[in-house]
Amino acid sequence: MAPTKEDILRILKKWSLVLVNSGLFFPILRFFVQLNDFPAWTPLLVYLVIVQCVWILLPKWYLWIPVQAAALSYLMYVYFPLEEPFGLEWLAVFLRQNRILLDQLLSGDITLLPNTLSLFAICAVLLISSYALIKRFTPFLSFITALGYLLILQVFTATELMNLILSTLFFGLLLIGLTKIPSDSSWRNAFFTLLLFSALSFLFVKASSWAINSLAAQQEWIISKTDSFHTELEEQGLFEWIDKYSPGGVSSRSGYSENDSNLGGPLTQRQNTVFIAHTDQPHYWLIESKEIYTGKGWETSVEEQAEVDLSLFQLLDREKTTVELTDIPIELNDSFEQIPYSYQTIGFDFHDKTESIDLLMEIPTGQYILEDKENQVDSYTLTLASSDLDLTDQDSYSDSDGEAVSTSFHDRHTQLPVALPERVVALAQDITKNAETTYEKVRAIEQYLKEDGGFEYSLSQTAYVPEGRDYVDHFLFDTKVGYCDNYSTAMVVLCRALDIPARWAKGFNSGNRVSEDGEIHYEVTNANAHSWPEVYFEEMGWIPFEPTPPFTQPVTDETTSNEVIDDTITADESRTPESSESIDESTEEEASVTTESMEEEASSPVIPAEKSWIEKNISFISIVAILLLLISCFIKRWTLTSYLISGMLHSSFLSLQQKTALVYKLFQLKKRPLPHQTFRQYFKEWSMLMPEKESTIELFVQMMEEIAYSPEEDMASASPEQQILLLKMVELFKLYQARPKNLAQ
Repeated sequence: MAPTKEDILRILKKWSLVLVNSGLFFPILRFFVQLNDFPAWTPLLVYLVIVQCVWILLPKWYLWIPVQAAALSYLMYVYFPLEEPFGLEWLAVFLRQNRILLDQLLSGDITLLPNTLSLFAICAVLLISSYALIKRFTPFLSFITALGYLLILQVFTATELMNLILSTLFFGLLLIGLTKIPSDSSWRNAFFTLLLFSALSFLFVKASSWAINSLAAQQEWIISKTDSFHTELEEQGLFEWIDKYSPGGVSSRSGYSENDSNLGGPLTQRQNTVFIAHTDQPHYWLIESKEIYTGKGWETSVEEQAEVDLSLFQLLDREKTTVELTDIPIELNDSFEQIPYSYQTIGFDFHDKTESIDLLMEIPTGQYILEDKENQVDSYTLTLASSDLDLTDQDSYSDSDGEAVSTSFHDRHTQLPVALPERVVALAQDITKNAETTYEKVRAIEQYLKEDGGFEYSLSQTAYVPEGRDYVDHFLFDTKVGYCDNYSTAMVVLCRALDIPARWAKGFNSGNRVSEDGEIHYEVTNANAHSWPEVYFEEMGWIPFEPTPPFTQPVTDETTSNEVIDDTITADESRTPESSESIDESTEEEASVTTESMEEEASSPVIPAEKSWIEKNISFISIVAILLLLISCFIKRWTLTSYLISGMLHSSFLSLQQKTALVYKLFQLKKRPLPHQTFRQYFKEWSMLMPEKESTIELFVQMMEEIAYSPEEDMASASPEQQILLLKMVELFKLYQARPKNLAQ
């Protein structure tokens, strides 16, 4: 039989949906591949096209299930060949490794979804959304998935995706327009409907683009006004509470925070600007230091607040000074209340507000605060005095104020929790066994954490510390994954384990180097919030170090890059972060070898021989089974609903009126009645769809009308004839669902 016009239009409609849906997901798949460090995006796009074609070409479930499973398996093989030919042996190895990863994910050992499971998840999304689009002409799952993914990347990463978001809006609206074209429409109407939706989509995207570009000032105003509110919620512990009760969630803590009493867990950061430093050289920007390590985090006790005499700096004769002075103008964001400064700062100039400002310095934190909180400043100038550091011969510290002060100073800055595991002290001794001076010991610890110890830098995979465990011990011996807080705290504790005075400093790293109109400045955002250790040396005072890869400390590192260094999530940060500093090739190769060997060890543990294949892969099999069950339930939802109602009709607890209402509701789920439409008018349409069942439908309508106009007590229970009629109506609904779609409509 030759295909009708409706058949041809339906087929063209489906292939058009394939084309537009591929365009919708194309940027999503590219970013997904980039973020997960896959070698290419082409196989994933080909998989999407194959999935959609299967829905069109293979209508029967017993045909498309094996084809879809084979396509998914081969896609996994393309990205994870595991040095095995494609076949059952590869599949067994692949399932075994993913069972181990899934166990680690469920136990909390890792908090970021592994690449294999994330690929499986996005394939499941593509599978289900494509089914809904091609089979059910429902575009919203594809549209919301694509748009939501890009919005998450836009909000929580430094990636600028606004143009792609607008492109997604266009393709999404076009999908909606295509699905609204009736299959029985004329060619002319179909063409003009498509043209209309295309024009409306284009105009909407253009209007959105204009609003984004024209209302930038309003957007900045909104961000600045909500910054303090976001910070207040963070200080109140809202985001920490969300993390605590969300499985495997990524923390929403971001930027600079004063509360460091409970460190640990994954971290994301905002990109809003905190301040701008007008200098062409990188500096670490200090806010405060803390000296009491509790085993969970850092605390401090402010002993006093000393007033800073700003007038003394005004008396400085720059022409007679023997040291080189550098002025750095600072522009603060309105919502930032701290006073950042750099090492070797000797003075502050608040310009026309200098005489009216009372600047205090907290002791021993070194934090500068304004006595009058209402008298905020938006700019000031730092003056730095340059000096050359030579720490190579430093072997101890001293204090000119006497033995009592020296003992107090020493005890404060070598304090460690009583419950600190002995293996931490033993590790410090082992790291520095070949070092002679204090400086050599400090550098050995820094080198161990930064390169030699096999640690991974990651914001998102950093684990929470189990109850009763020491923060540093858990990082050094269990996870070996963390960010600046982990590395800096570990270095301070290891130094103190050797009786070397050290403390924990926090503030911001150098920031983002920006060149505008020939002038260079550093834009410091909340993404640059950072922490590092300081070690005390004789006659030198507190000296900063940097154990966190890939950062460099401008004061003590031999080479410093002017490139952007962010303590933020990047495309491949979860494994080995892209360094923004100059790292020689040999170091990169060693780090790569170390990471690969760690991954091989983590993915190939010894599994007891007595376990069966099913026992070894039970976790992975379970998640696959659950996913397949959900897909099956979605596909067969009408059949399941019919069986559920059939079971309820056999119940003796329901009245005839309730049973009739259930059957009526079943038909309403498929086809809603029009407003003010009577029972008879509504079921007349069903009689037209199924003329061979007209007599059964007529009997059901008569029964409904009888129920509507009879006393409720007369309809307490269904007679055998009425029970049979109700079940026939359910079977009628099943028969309608089993028909080909072109006949059912």
